[in-house]
Amino acid sequence: MEDFLADGKEAEARKLVKHHCHLPGQKGEDYWHWGEICRDLAMAKDALKCYDLALAQEPNNPQVMYSKAQLLYEIGLVPRAKRLAFKLLSLHPHHQEGRKLLEAIYQETGEKG
Repeated sequence: MEDFLADGKEAEARKLVKHHCHLPGQKGEDYWHWGEICRDLAMAKDALKCYDLALAQEPNNPQVMYSKAQLLYEIGLVPRAKRLAFKLLSLHPHHQEGRKLLEAIYQETGEKG
């Protein structure tokens, strides 16, 4: 994939990623990694699906929860991002990035947290 991107062939890279990112039988960490790649390629829908696949295997994984919440926030799905960030912090109260994300959400929505 890096070769495609280095050669300016982003469409080919996206096609390759789309083919491989949802293949069954991968570990949760692999799905998370694919989600991050999809996100970098502006493939938000595929990234969210990868994060969901990762969370299906590791429902309380803070890294995956945060990545998904952050992406939801970035694409404007603020209520969903808020719910997931809140869940992340209820399970992992010391997750600093999650705290910052929830704070940003509260500031944007005018709510007090």
